Amino acid sequence: MESDQKLLIIHKNNGKNGGHQVQVTKTTLIERAGNILKVGKINANDDSVIDVRLDFDETAIAQ
Repeated sequence: MESDQKLLIIHKNNGKNGGHQVQVTKTTLIERAGNILKVGKINANDDSVIDVRLDFDETAIAQ
C-alpha cells in the first residue's frame, strides 16, 4: 500500500446510526509501518476494525 491510496474501513458501529452493526468509511492512507496503518480522519471512536479494503473507482474498473 502506498500513501494517498483511497481505503474503505469496515468497523463495528457500537450502537450509533440507528443500530446498524457495522459501518463502512472512506478515507485515505497517510502512512504504513508494518501492519499499522495511519489513515485520514474517521468517526470510529472505540470501534473495532473488521477489515480494510482498497477503494477502487468503479468508472476506472469499467474502462
